[in-house]
Amino acid sequence: SISGAATTEANSEVTIGLFVQNISKINVAITASGSYESTISEYTSTFEGKTYKGQTFTIESLNVSGDRELSVNVKDSRGRTATYTRTITINEYTNPNISAFSAYRCNSSGIQDDSGSYVKFTYSFNITSLSSKNKHVVKIQYKLNDAADWTDLTSNANYSGANVVYKSGAIFDPNHTYNVRLYVEDSFNSSSMQLDINTETTTIDFLAGGKGISFGKVAENS
Repeated sequence: SISGAATTEANSEVTIGLFVQNISKINVAITASGSYESTISEYTSTFEGKTYKGQTFTIESLNVSGDRELSVNVKDSRGRTATYTRTITINEYTNPNISAFSAYRCNSSGIQDDSGSYVKFTYSFNITSLSSKNKHVVKIQYKLNDAADWTDLTSNANYSGANVVYKSGAIFDPNHTYNVRLYVEDSFNSSSMQLDINTETTTIDFLAGGKGISFGKVAENS
């Protein structure tokens, strides 16, 4: 007889109590016993067309989702067999996705202005919720063009957003070029999209001290 086939998460990165498509690995432990002093001599299990041998084994690849059937067959030392089936639920998952990200200089009213010290952002993204258990971070970040570290500008606690518009404060000096990015991360993967916010437009500009010149933008470098 087979009394059960316990399934536990084998991937230490998955701590949400759900099996996740393309991320999880499943440990299986079969509990079976013989009768009249017989012993179990053979364990054979099948899952998604693949065969596994032994009382315990690990399902390494989960490229499917939904309710899937695990079938177990055991044979005892007298040649008798028993079968057992159970359903394993694998939750559908896709990597975080950014479908749109745009940004431009504007005035305090959000109207596009190449000389503005505000920036207006529009963005769309999607993160797999996993029953709202998937931990996630959504940020707009910025830095000066030649800086190494990013500074958080705003965050979004949602799992998805379409045409989300955000207007920054007056921190983008028209005399400098900035990098901005939308950064999206969940429990397993991350994605980002980066843009440049250029200086204000000018026909010709000389760097203070006379060691630089620029056409079409403010001079920033010697």
